[in-house]
Amino acid sequence: MIYLLALAGLAYAQQKKQCLANVLAGVPGKVFEACDDISKVNALEADIRACKVQLGNCDGGGEENAKHGTSGAAQAVMVKYGAVQFPFAFTTQNPIGAAYDTIHDQAMAMFEMDDDHSLTFDYDITDPKISGKVNDDQSLEEAINLASALDVVLTLTAHKTTISPTPYPTMPWGAIRYVKQLIGGAGNGESIEDGSNNGPVNKRTLTFQKKEASTVIRLHYEDNLRATNHGANCYWEMYVSPAVDKDPARCPSGFIRGAMHSNGDKNNDHQTSTIIGLCGSLPTGELTWIVQVYGNNRDCYTGWDPESKGIFLMEAKEVKVRQASTQRSGRGTRYTVDHNGDLVEIVQTVVRGAPPRR
Repeated sequence: MIYLLALAGLAYAQQKKQCLANVLAGVPGKVFEACDDISKVNALEADIRACKVQLGNCDGGGEENAKHGTSGAAQAVMVKYGAVQFPFAFTTQNPIGAAYDTIHDQAMAMFEMDDDHSLTFDYDITDPKISGKVNDDQSLEEAINLASALDVVLTLTAHKTTISPTPYPTMPWGAIRYVKQLIGGAGNGESIEDGSNNGPVNKRTLTFQKKEASTVIRLHYEDNLRATNHGANCYWEMYVSPAVDKDPARCPSGFIRGAMHSNGDKNNDHQTSTIIGLCGSLPTGELTWIVQVYGNNRDCYTGWDPESKGIFLMEAKEVKVRQASTQRSGRGTRYTVDHNGDLVEIVQTVVRGAPPRR
């Protein structure tokens, strides 16, 4: 008797579901009022759950025979992720109204999801065109009843999601660079040329901040340089403050400079040049960097341009040192440099005699 009542109640509820499916599909003349009061439909959904559980218990003699049966209207879904899929059948252990967590756990294992990710589900019925999301027992039951009313097998499509959102990217260490670029003849026609043979080069000054005591400063200098007259030697050396509020001097870890030599009296080549080096053993705080020129007082020249519109650039950047050790026997400091978090290069300064100090 119970079995017959359950079948009757299930058939009545499915008719109501079919009516609602027609309304959702936009079948002409079908409206919610024609499907009776929605509150009755909600009550029928509860009846469906009770009927299916009862049918499952009655099938095969119920639990007394230790056999887990399924209802007379046995239902199942397909769960799909990419090209992989598996079927899931509802039983008395996992009835329609309480199977979402089990489906989710099986999908996580079947699709080999790690602990940092989870899965969400949706479905798409093509005829009529109906789609929706499944995220709990109630939405799962609604989707299955809808599919049953339309006589289709429901396919749940799984989508991978990140449980904890990826942190917003932080600025890499050492992203700040201090740069000075000056173009001659700009605006009021200011000249950047300097014919000095000794002393600080005109306008080649840059102030920057050093944050950590264990880091070094990467100095990058671009300019137009020249040495002329027979036997001329000219040096352009990077001088940095050895302490805050102290005048710039030779880099404490070893000189950083470029040099030019002239042989004969007809050499007068002005060359765009680059000088780059690492300056260590500097204090933290605000420091000043200048370019110091010196030589044997023949003829040095800085910043020449055929149209008196020369350009120079100075760039200072603080970089981390992974390893630093001072080697004797005529060798300078050896650095392994971490630039923006990546290993860049190994720089080794070889000293073959003390350069002249000016």
